[in-house]
Amino acid sequence: MDIKAGDKVRALVDYSGLRKGEVYVVKEVDCGDVYVFDSFSAGGFDLLHTSECELVTDTPAASPISNITLRDWFAGQALAGMLASTEHDTCSEKNNDNERLWLARDAYRQADAMIAQREVPND
Repeated sequence: MDIKAGDKVRALVDYSGLRKGEVYVVKEVDCGDVYVFDSFSAGGFDLLHTSECELVTDTPAASPISNITLRDWFAGQALAGMLASTEHDTCSEKNNDNERLWLARDAYRQADAMIAQREVPND
């Protein structure tokens, strides 16, 4: 196992202040000993042997919003601003589907304008 400083490792045992299953950042590796940062230990780091930890190479699960575009992000921000304004009473019974569609379309119009503005050179 090729562990180096900056890598993340998962403890396979409870040892000293380290807990089995927890992930720690490697500070240093020396002759099979892996020194990991541990905010609970007196020196700020603790020790594991390479046989007592595994390299964490898996990536976290994708966020449910990881596939949104910049346009979607801008539209969401614009929509939040529109809904926060006192002009749009979202709790009212008079708020209907047509108004919601108008708000959504306008949010994307605002997003398109923001994207277009990104192309304009700064003066």
